Formats: sequence, structure tokens, C-alpha cells
Amino acid sequence: MEERKYLVIGSDLSSAWIVHNLCRGGERRIMVVDSALEPGGFYGTSTGAGFKFEKFPQFIDERYIEILGELGIKLRCIERRIDILKQGRYIDKINCWMDADLKPWWIPEGMISGGPLCYPEGGWGPHLRSIFRGPCVEYLPYTPRRIDLYRKIAVLRNGRVVRYRYLIASYPIELVVEAIPPKQIDKGGLSDIYRVRWVNLLNIVLGVRRDPMEWDIGIHGGRASRIHTVVNLSRLDKTYSFKGFTVVSSILSYCKGNPPPPDAVSRVIAELRWAKVIRERSQVAAERIYVIPYIHPVESNETEIWKVVDELRSHNLYPAGVGGLARNLDIGQQIEIATEILNQIYR
Repeated sequence: MEERKYLVIGSDLSSAWIVHNLCRGGERRIMVVDSALEPGGFYGTSTGAGFKFEKFPQFIDERYIEILGELGIKLRCIERRIDILKQGRYIDKINCWMDADLKPWWIPEGMISGGPLCYPEGGWGPHLRSIFRGPCVEYLPYTPRRIDLYRKIAVLRNGRVVRYRYLIASYPIELVVEAIPPKQIDKGGLSDIYRVRWVNLLNIVLGVRRDPMEWDIGIHGGRASRIHTVVNLSRLDKTYSFKGFTVVSSILSYCKGNPPPPDAVSRVIAELRWAKVIRERSQVAAERIYVIPYIHPVESNETEIWKVVDELRSHNLYPAGVGGLARNLDIGQQIEIATEILNQIYR
């Protein structure tokens, strides 16, 4: 068994804020675990076949420049250039056509009402890797199989056993609760946790033989297409592709009642042909598929979930972020709650 003062489950922006500040405060030997080989949670940047691919190309409003700057994330802002591929109920489509009047936290105001949109220079991946693979952090691509709240022990899926003092979890709260023995937590609010309806995203990224389009973001709000957002990455940053090619990110939502199509890549290519982004299948030189689950909670019972969160906090387990709290939190709110957790730990 090994001893760690801090065990962090999940590697999204809220966890990055906590880990960054713990390291800056002199803490060492922080362990961070997540399900992916590379840290970043919703975010990540990879390369292949001469292209750069973004797991989730999220834009940021200008008001977050200072906050993300504290994490070393430098944003480059542009005046938005949006092409309406099809008018329609864009937000409803993102919400997987669930009956929810809720703008997803990851949609910036500038994308809806106008104004500049910002994006990390070089992509999200390098910035988050620098935080979670720093000298004070050990990152492992394994999640807990069991969490003993009483003894403060976590058994990871690779067999390592960690005794912690504080456990911080931005991982989806229902998955964290599943790892806790039933007798260690009051089941009063658990039924509401499992009733949370989640919107998940499928991001199909293509390296296409063509010059970049004249717009940055394409929006499709109609039911005829599964795609709701198309991002022209090569226009944002020329390093995503090389001359005569562009990288196109096509995003669609799926949920329990509306699963992704089995032929998702072929369908996306057909829809991009309809939108005149590509002319034929042979133009596609490379492709990547990214599944982004638990990104947007819909119709969660916040009152009951907070009862569970308060009980977990009493055992030094601190849920954080969108997944850990099952709440639609914008970037500012995620950082605010992460700061509150740090204050509680240092109290």
C-alpha cells in the first residue's frame, strides 16, 4: 500500500485548477487518475498522418482569458465567423432533443449572441499535459475499482492500493458512488444521481484534401442531420494541417434515447458533402473518432445530489466539476467551486 496526501480522479479543467494550485503551494506526490491514456478529461490534442486532431474543440469567451492564463493557457481570440448550414433549434439539437431549456456550459455566449471567440494556442492537450505530468504529479490511466471512505483507501484497476488523505473527484459522480461499498453511504439521494440524464458527444475529425473554408464554425439546427457543429480547425491554427489540406471537426450529440448511428463516419461524410464541405469520400486522408461522455447533465435533482455531495465531503471526498457535481457549470463556476474545495482542504 502506498500513501498519497491527494488523490485526484479526473483530469478536466476543474481538476487542473486544483492540481495547479496544490503544486504552486508546495504539495508533492499528488496522484491523478483518469480513464484515458493522456490527461485532459474532455480535452486532448493528438497527431497523426501529418495532422493535429482535437478531442473536443471548445471555444472560450473573452472573460475567461485571465482565469485560464493562471493555468498557463494562452488564448488567441478572433471575431466569430459562423456559417449557418441549416436554421433550426440548435440548442435543442445539442441537448439530444430532450425537453430541457438549458444552454450547455461549453457553448460560449459569443457563439450565440456574437462577439469574439477564443481558443488555446496549440490546442488544449499540451496545456493540460503540462499540468498533469508536472514534477509534483503522477498521472495514471486507471480509475478506482473500490473506494473505502472509512479507511480512506482506493483500489485502482491496475491493482495499486492507495491510502489518501483527501480525494478530489471530477469523474462522473455516479461512477464514483458505484465504487463505494453500499453500507458506507446513505442511499437517500442516490436514486436522483442515477436519474440524471446525460448528453454525450461524438466528435468525428477528418483530415480533408481541400483548402480551409472561409468560416470558423458551421451550425446545423435541423433534424435532417445528426451533426450540429462543424469546426474548421485549420483556419484557427495552420499547424493543424499542411498546404492543400484542412482538418474538420464534426460534432453530434447522443443520449440514452437517441444513440449514435452505427455508421457514424459514413453518415458524417455524407452530411459534409451535403454542406459542401467535401465533394467526395476520396478527399478524406485521415480520420479520428472521439467519444466524450458525461459532458452535459440534463434535469438533475440538484437538491438531492447536493445531500450526497455533502455526505461525501464529510469523508474527505470532494466532488468537483460538471461530472462530479452533475451540474451544468460554466468555466467560471467550475473554477469557483474548485477554489472553494481548496479553501476547505487548507482550512
